[in-house]
Amino acid sequence: MSDADALLTITQMASLMPIGEAITVWQLYSRCSSAFVQIFLKHANARGQQFNHCLTDLLMHADNEGRIRIENALTGKFICFNKRQRLAIRVSI
Repeated sequence: MSDADALLTITQMASLMPIGEAITVWQLYSRCSSAFVQIFLKHANARGQQFNHCLTDLLMHADNEGRIRIENALTGKFICFNKRQRLAIRVSI
């Protein structure tokens, strides 16, 4: 078995393995209110300031199926949409 065959086998194996979950830290900016989306107490609103990281830092969890989950970095609460398509807060999903 040559080195090229071994590399090809490793490449094939890597393409078959699941990539896993990617997590990044974001701050969502609202153009309408000219402020950042924040989770304050039990509500989500767009009145946050950029320097207030404990309220406005959000973790974006992306999985292999194209779904994302938006979680507050400090409290662990999730931002969802309710039936009226407004922001809602959930403790768990």
